[in-house]
Amino acid sequence: MFTCCCVDEKPADFVELQMDSAFPEGKGTAPSAPETFDIFLDRSPGTYFGVDLSSAGKACVVTSVTTDGLIADWNAKCSEETKVQKYDRLYAVNGQTSEKSKEILDLLKSTHNKMVLTFQRAVVSEVKIQRGALNLGMHLKDGPHFLLVLGVEDGVVKDYNKFVPTERQIQQSDRIIGVDGFEGVGAALMDKVRNAGAEVTLKVLAWRTIMRLHRLKLDSQMRSLGDTYARKEFRLHAKPQVTDSQRQMFVREWKSYVEMINKQETVVGQELTAEQKAKLNDQQKVQLDNLEQSAKSLASQGHDGSDRLPWPATVAGAATLMDEVEAACSNQHSAFARSLKQKEEEAAASNRTAAIHRATLQAFQYGAARLKQVLVALVMQVWSVDRRRSRPEEEVEATKLVPAGKTLDGEDGMFRHSEVEKAHTDAVMSIVMAADCIYTASRDKTLKRWKVSKATSGKYELSVDLEVPLGDVCWCLISAGDWLFCGLGDGSIKGFMKSGTETTLKGHTKRVGCLTTHQHVLLSGASDGSVRCWQMNVHTQTFECTHAINEGISGAVTSLSVLGEGLWVGGTSGVALVELASLKVVKHLEPRKFVSGLLQFEGHMIVVYADGSMCIFDALGAMKHKQPALPAGPVLCIAGLESGPRVLCGHAKGQVSSISLPNFVLKKYWHALERCKVQTLCCAGHDGIYVLGAENGTLQLWQRDGTVDSL
Repeated sequence: MFTCCCVDEKPADFVELQMDSAFPEGKGTAPSAPETFDIFLDRSPGTYFGVDLSSAGKACVVTSVTTDGLIADWNAKCSEETKVQKYDRLYAVNGQTSEKSKEILDLLKSTHNKMVLTFQRAVVSEVKIQRGALNLGMHLKDGPHFLLVLGVEDGVVKDYNKFVPTERQIQQSDRIIGVDGFEGVGAALMDKVRNAGAEVTLKVLAWRTIMRLHRLKLDSQMRSLGDTYARKEFRLHAKPQVTDSQRQMFVREWKSYVEMINKQETVVGQELTAEQKAKLNDQQKVQLDNLEQSAKSLASQGHDGSDRLPWPATVAGAATLMDEVEAACSNQHSAFARSLKQKEEEAAASNRTAAIHRATLQAFQYGAARLKQVLVALVMQVWSVDRRRSRPEEEVEATKLVPAGKTLDGEDGMFRHSEVEKAHTDAVMSIVMAADCIYTASRDKTLKRWKVSKATSGKYELSVDLEVPLGDVCWCLISAGDWLFCGLGDGSIKGFMKSGTETTLKGHTKRVGCLTTHQHVLLSGASDGSVRCWQMNVHTQTFECTHAINEGISGAVTSLSVLGEGLWVGGTSGVALVELASLKVVKHLEPRKFVSGLLQFEGHMIVVYADGSMCIFDALGAMKHKQPALPAGPVLCIAGLESGPRVLCGHAKGQVSSISLPNFVLKKYWHALERCKVQTLCCAGHDGIYVLGAENGTLQLWQRDGTVDSL
């Protein structure tokens, strides 16, 4: 537990605020409205953002922008107000947001083509704190280059928060990025806080959400209108002549509007009482009557007559309504002077629905004094309340979006030696390691052989020395003795020997998805729902199908493994257990869902499902352990790494998870790829080396340092 004192939110010019321990009314310049802005990108395959992001709790923050990439291209052509810069917070992707920064990152990585990114400028404040000997009670956690505020407990900071407006309070997710002029790694900042004297200067990074709530689910046109209104209102209340009490009242009103809309799906106007109608002037009465008649007329043309009408469906109509209500707010009663004819023309031009008319009618029913409330309600019909203290913050974890060719390390002792972009022109579907080379197969219908060499830097590098056209997509590979077998999309299996001998095995009617060997038998599983056994005919020197398992297997076969006296057949409908002696299916294992991979370990079978969950069975098929879905999500491939040992799982969003054995604990998961799936993994079986194949054709060579045990 570490403590600090009164941190006040300031604009970026580092206005200093000093307050004594008695906490009198705040002195200093009121903060101007924090800015939010949208940028528009078109992300095509092979491009990257060129920005480093740090995720901690709710905030996904820009730590640096590279000189190339999509963000740099945007910055080169945009205005100063919309340039992405250090400390900006990525708030939404295509209007979608989350209170979990990791979910924002995942959303960013999975989005392609035209996209809108919403950023929020940070408010940086530098505050001198007279801490004395008081316990100030702020709970901090060190991040890569900051201290994350996890919460404020009993102490001076908590007392301080009671006497200042919400936007000035020290809250969860704020970050301390400097202590007494020092900026550095989180651990060093923590030491500075520990050893601070009676006076300490903190540099605080914060993002306030009170005026950004309209951005959660509105499209860009409505967000722009909301921005204009919010900036005007907040700047008005930031003027020096506005007292703190007036400012606090405005903030409370604003939040009450948010809470009101958050509790109901539609905005319903209050019916005017006879007394209220009597107070309307003649113009207002005529306007009200005309609007009612117009709404009734449109209702008779198709509306169900309900008093609770939904938010207008068309952006054009909503934008026009927004303009009208804002004008009414600005001009007070003068807005009522608009003629019915003009309103009907506007309604026709914007193709309003009955809902638009009803919403407009409700706005005027409130009267001039309440138009601002209606405006806020209409614009914020899907706004969420900022529940800053609704749940504890998550673990701090920094994630970088990096261009290909850079090294990521430090994850469970993992180190990436090299990366070959466009190793194939399409997805790498399978990898196999032979004694002196690596083979890869791809959806581009080629087989490639790679040589491994050691550079002067000590890193291993890959270079292709052979390419073989296959004529069809290769879905799986296996090296068996002198043979290399390729399972193809048309159901055939091609075999190659180093001597130049080739053969083709035909029997399956659909793509061959997996290959394995048992004793001297080649086993193949395919999407036709069958498993075939192949053996070499010593007389003809050709491979023949000696047995086929066609019954008892439902769905396509995705993986095969032999354990004890049984053949484990994983497929799209779970695992079927085949008795080797009879080649009959003797058991189906629950759960019946898509299997991504099978892995033997110490007489047990680890079954990994596509949804990221796992089960461990004994050799007879009895379940011994069940693991929920991994945090990184859907799994496409698995491999067993002898270093650790570890189970490696490749995920649909570019992550790799490392699970320790035999205790089956998730040690780490990290992004190996930014823009695509981890399609396949293959381990060498020694020295902790493994190779990763990507959906975009990239190859990566990794190694785990066995001396490292990630905590």
